Amino acid sequence: VCLVLMQPALPFLISVIIPAYNIEKYFDECMASLEKQELGKGCFEVVVVDDGSTDNTLERARAYKTELNLRVEYLDVNSGPGVARNRGLEVSQGKYIFFLDGDDLLASGALSRLSDAMEKEDIDLITFNWTYFSDTENIADYVPRRRDLDGIPVDRDALIAHYLGMNMDGSVIYSVAKKALFDKYQIAFLGGYHEDMPVLFQLYYAAKTVCTLNEVLYIKRNVANSIVNTLRKQHVQGYLNGWPTILKFLRRQKIETNRYMPHYIRGMSGHVCTLINKCHSINPDDYKSREQIYGYILEAIEQDINLRKPYASYFPDVTEKDKVTQLFFTHMLIPGVPLSERSRNFEQAYFL
Repeated sequence: VCLVLMQPALPFLISVIIPAYNIEKYFDECMASLEKQELGKGCFEVVVVDDGSTDNTLERARAYKTELNLRVEYLDVNSGPGVARNRGLEVSQGKYIFFLDGDDLLASGALSRLSDAMEKEDIDLITFNWTYFSDTENIADYVPRRRDLDGIPVDRDALIAHYLGMNMDGSVIYSVAKKALFDKYQIAFLGGYHEDMPVLFQLYYAAKTVCTLNEVLYIKRNVANSIVNTLRKQHVQGYLNGWPTILKFLRRQKIETNRYMPHYIRGMSGHVCTLINKCHSINPDDYKSREQIYGYILEAIEQDINLRKPYASYFPDVTEKDKVTQLFFTHMLIPGVPLSERSRNFEQAYFL
């Protein structure tokens, strides 16, 4: 049953928006996972937005034969998944928005499970679990990857603190939200990478009712050259700009943000450490690349008007992540010393 079809202004219950960049070899499998969904095809639409692909992704999408309600849009220039998602939002006609990456899949029955949750009560946002493609050989043995679902606060004040403290997953692809939330709060993705973290926060803030489903509904493919598996300047900038964007949003809502600063700083400490560890994981044998990334991290931190020097004097020094960030600030913020020397000194301390 799809009751939303009774509403002419909202012909679909769910809009599945797929930003697609050079995913030609994965496209058919992604679409097949939608073809197999148990929810009636008249209850959801699929909006594919080609993000300036240089392979045959756009052609494959346009030529795809399906009974699904498929709409294909395109951007002339590759602008990142956020811009493609914005285009999808503009043209979508569903009551709820589901963002699916073009190289990923939906688990069997995912949309019908979401539909069941939506129709029980007036839910604004549903967040759920996911797994890697490599973990799906036996559907009964899916390995759930999220660990935050049991601890998501209901109270808005606690939610803000919890999110800023990096205690919640920040990926928008593991949640479904009403389109009305995007419209009411003028929520949109920024350009660049890791642009979904502040958007998901804004959706949580806007939602009056949140449903958590600790079930695997999304299957993530671990692609070697994907955004999460690469690290360049725009990745660092996008990642560290998320929290300042959240504070700007809160201030637009006339929220006093000073009381959330301890959580903000804890979150930023975690972000810095995450980038450092990722840098070593991706570039274990390339010191010059690591040195560049260190410089990008410093540049992004110093552009954050919510922080003041010396960072080490008030950033937390409790967890192992905190201690990595403290080491970074201690060695990387020595005036008059070349970046190369500061980076070497930091790495000597990091590897001790």
